[in-house]
Amino acid sequence: MSTGKRKLPKLVSSDIGGTLLRGKSEIPSFTVDVLNRLVNHVPVALITGYNYNTTLKFTRDLDHRILLMPQNGTLCIKEKKLVWEYRIPEYAACELYEYLDENNLPIIIYKGKIENFKNFYVNQEDIPSLSYGFQRINRLKHFENITGISTLLPDGKALTIKGIIESIVGDKFKVIYTREARGSWLEVVHTEVRKDLTLKRLCSELSIPLADVVYFGDNFNDREVLQIVGYPVLVENAAPELREEFPTVIPSVYEEGVAHYLNDLYHLNII
Repeated sequence: MSTGKRKLPKLVSSDIGGTLLRGKSEIPSFTVDVLNRLVNHVPVALITGYNYNTTLKFTRDLDHRILLMPQNGTLCIKEKKLVWEYRIPEYAACELYEYLDENNLPIIIYKGKIENFKNFYVNQEDIPSLSYGFQRINRLKHFENITGISTLLPDGKALTIKGIIESIVGDKFKVIYTREARGSWLEVVHTEVRKDLTLKRLCSELSIPLADVVYFGDNFNDREVLQIVGYPVLVENAAPELREEFPTVIPSVYEEGVAHYLNDLYHLNII
């Protein structure tokens, strides 16, 4: 993207994992400084596939005015208050749960605000990567207030299972696919949930045209939102398939490319 004489974006939005965050620690200090300064000038919204508890863990040093949208926009949090939340109907959540259980697939459950953002996983084996923010149970018996159901699978199996799940649930759910080093996530959420739909809703509420939004991403769950914004930007470590589609690429997450780009674009002069 050549900024040249183009006006500055009126809203800055970004993915977190793989785009702002490298590994499993907090967002780096320079990136935090840039985002915290930037929110004094334009709205900043982070839309992530992480669940709420994990999102809070990684963003604890960010200004509370920055909008946090966990689970691909299932929830919207501003200044530690819930702005919106989408839930899966109980009958549909039960149907999907039963399919995953019968096929001995990992089941990760996300509960909503009424449940105080509790998360569970149901599996015959421990899942070390879920040790933070999740409670292990043998079987789920109640299906109210569920905001998402995920399964973590080997890459070669994920797309096949994705097709099966989509054929089972039809238009009752949406299946979001994300690939990372430990495998592929399939997250089943409310039909209104997706990063681009989240950003559309936010822009409508803020009266900001999508053409005036910059979005930074790296993975497949970023594709739809990158397609609708006026300023789509990838970090260098993004999935190769996305780099073929979106030509604007900045330095990688390991170099804090997003922070340096925003620091220069908005002349924040943070060293």
